[in-house]
Amino acid sequence: MCGRYTYLLTWDDIRHLYRLTAQGAESTGGGGASEEAPPDFRRRYNHAPTERAPVVRIKDGRRELVMLRWGWGKPSWSPNREWINARSEGIATSRHYADSFRLRRCLIPVSGYYEWRKMPSGRRAPHWIGMTDRSPFALAGIWKEVLDRKTGELQDQYLVITCPPNSQLAVIHDRMPLIIDVPDYDAWLSADPPPLHLLRPFPGERMMAYEVSTKINKAGYDQPDILDPAPRTDEGSAAPELPL
Repeated sequence: MCGRYTYLLTWDDIRHLYRLTAQGAESTGGGGASEEAPPDFRRRYNHAPTERAPVVRIKDGRRELVMLRWGWGKPSWSPNREWINARSEGIATSRHYADSFRLRRCLIPVSGYYEWRKMPSGRRAPHWIGMTDRSPFALAGIWKEVLDRKTGELQDQYLVITCPPNSQLAVIHDRMPLIIDVPDYDAWLSADPPPLHLLRPFPGERMMAYEVSTKINKAGYDQPDILDPAPRTDEGSAAPELPL
């Protein structure tokens, strides 16, 4: 699964990276991003479910950058847990996801994400996972209108799509978020029929991971020291730094 991530880009960084400037918009039919960052936008070291984050999507024929809530609420079959992920396997035919996968795909800008590895001692060791060059990247998502039970209003909300891990990350967890490479951004957002060939693990040789502090376990803690490498323990490093 994917339950926490970080994005350290500015609003303008995201607009340029996803071709939301006027020049990029001319070639994509987009340009829906505003010049100014919305009041609730800020860099995040520990973004958690139910919080709002930047998402790139196409709506009404225009590519736009918007702040959306992460999660589709608490489903009837799991009323104590937020619905935050969609499995890539069967997504095109799932009664829960098929319409969104066909019509409402999105890109989620991130600088890295977190996953917890179960150690031989039983402890769960959090890891930061990202690109070897620390460059930002995009998670694949889907979105739809969801009824907010508190306000009674419809809100656009998103899920992160997950897939089986690549061979390197399999030592940490049995799932990873679906990552869309830069050349595939347009296809992911607008291809019809949906680009099933992009439902695959991202190459492990381009990624790295290291153990971080358990400060990440507290959803409200959002400080830069979350990214500091954790001290070694008697078990050694929780996992070899990737690539392995």
